[in-house]
Amino acid sequence: ATFLGVMLFGRGRVSERTHLIATLLVAGGTTLSAFWILALNSWMQTPAGYEIIDGRFHATDWWSVVFNPSFPYRLTHKLLASELVK
Repeated sequence: ATFLGVMLFGRGRVSERTHLIATLLVAGGTTLSAFWILALNSWMQTPAGYEIIDGRFHATDWWSVVFNPSFPYRLTHKLLASELVK
């Protein structure tokens, strides 16, 4: 939230370098957040890397859980959409 505030209201009040760093941190943070949100949502739609023991899901391969079949398409879609909005 602090970096977002510096990015939105800091131009002319902080140095250009500080403003650039805040902007890059906001962009990186939102992309990282979107990565994990999409990984979870993709797993709910196309689960992979798990087994069911006593009626409960247990991860057997975290790589497959995070990078399940629909995740690359959803992440690509999100990244392209965010570039188009700029």
